Amino acid sequence: MGFFKKLLPFALAGVSLQGLAVSVDFPQADIDSGKALKEIGQTALNNALARLDGSSKCTKENVRRRKEWRTLPGEERKAYVKAVECLMEQPNVYENVTGPKIYVWTFEEKLRTLCGYTGAFPYWEWGLDAGGVEKSPLFDGSETSLGSNGAKVNSSNNFFPGGSGGGCVTHGPFVNYTVNFGPNTAKDPLAYNPRCLKRDLNTQICAQWASIKNTTETILESPDIALFQANLQGDFRWPEARKWGFAVHGGGHFSIGKSRVLDRRAGCADI
Repeated sequence: MGFFKKLLPFALAGVSLQGLAVSVDFPQADIDSGKALKEIGQTALNNALARLDGSSKCTKENVRRRKEWRTLPGEERKAYVKAVECLMEQPNVYENVTGPKIYVWTFEEKLRTLCGYTGAFPYWEWGLDAGGVEKSPLFDGSETSLGSNGAKVNSSNNFFPGGSGGGCVTHGPFVNYTVNFGPNTAKDPLAYNPRCLKRDLNTQICAQWASIKNTTETILESPDIALFQANLQGDFRWPEARKWGFAVHGGGHFSIGKSRVLDRRAGCADI
């Protein structure tokens, strides 16, 4: 890997701006610790804000900044859970949402417009929990979490190492949540099939594939958006991406458990 890694211009979200995309060398220690990733994120934010030239309604004052779950105050976490529970009670809405970014934006808008959520929209930085997903504030089962791990069952197979759960979520928010369709292995994967929400938290997969180090090196070793996507997904059509295995994207998903993620129709509901 080498002691230094170079930050390539595309990763700074400033490829179309003269003078904003710069090349930076990071020592391996900064890559491993997360310091490099913070610097990359700050540079990307600065470049994005620099693009706000007054031609749209988005300004530095009203732009929404999403926040990592553990940085939210407890009351804001509970407000988010309450809003999600509210949204679950709304009438079904079928919209042609074609990609994850549009899906997330639509989901956030529904939380705000239908359920009055006013806080920051949260995300999970997988690598922060590479030392123990079960201890994550997202899944510790407290009232400020998204519920607990699943009950312990034998979930190993020849392809996936089993996690520490695998059964129904046992306590905390969403403990009584009902999954209504799937799995995709069913004869009719879209048929009504009520069952419990399962989780199989897997620290081994998170540490191996979704660490801060892996996330940072995925960015640093991607000179263009095509290779970035390949490295992010572990796409074997690109020789450079074959070393990444499940890769950062898969590692984040599979850290929650394989049963939910292998069902691509329900993967967007990875709470």
